[in-house]
Amino acid sequence: MTGPTDPLAKLTGITDPAARARLAWEMIDQRQDEIVELSRIRYEAMVELVDGGMTHQEIADRLGVSRARVGQLLKGVSVRERRRQPDNAADTDTIGP
Repeated sequence: MTGPTDPLAKLTGITDPAARARLAWEMIDQRQDEIVELSRIRYEAMVELVDGGMTHQEIADRLGVSRARVGQLLKGVSVRERRRQPDNAADTDTIGP
């Protein structure tokens, strides 16, 4: 949904390409910071579920994702990180979001 207060509508309404690019850059940086914080919150909530006795499969069913994805998230491995790593690097014991 876009409207006059929608940040993307404001962005696309900027006619100067340099100003539009600069604002887009700032918006991306802000959203990346938000994604980092959201990822931390998700990780901590999932750890609470495990600590409460739920299995990875139960968590997956509850969240609507695969059991493998739950395992990846609890290891702190994002999809983006897995794409950048060599095939065997994702097998390391990374802890955290």
